[in-house]
Amino acid sequence: MSEKIDRFTESLNQRLVDFEAKLTTVKSNLEKLSQESEEAVQTKLADATSQIEARKQEAESLKAKFTEWVEAKKTEAKSTIDEWKAKKEQEKLLARADRAEEYAVAAIVWAAAALDEAEIATLEALEARIIADAVVSEESSEG
Repeated sequence: MSEKIDRFTESLNQRLVDFEAKLTTVKSNLEKLSQESEEAVQTKLADATSQIEARKQEAESLKAKFTEWVEAKKTEAKSTIDEWKAKKEQEKLLARADRAEEYAVAAIVWAAAALDEAEIATLEALEARIIADAVVSEESSEG
């Protein structure tokens, strides 16, 4: 394999490892959250929100890459690519490979952003349930 392929796969693999670690953390936190107080959940929610804001810019900047890739795929029929290969049109093939790599990275970043959003939604749902249960519990004990 070429050095560029090696670098690309290493980079992609690291992003996937990071994504997997984040998913494991979210799952672990979810298992513990049912025992948490409202204050603890609010703290975790604030932490998660600040982390997502930091990564949101990267995800937003990659949104254009998605659109660009979709448009490129529409114009690059298999026959066109076969023609480029036959004519050895290196610049076009290299540009296509670069776009494909950027798209792969963007897809992983978007998946990570979606995981961040899911974590926040989970924390918000838990916070809402804790508050609702506390009010119901107060009403039950008063009545």
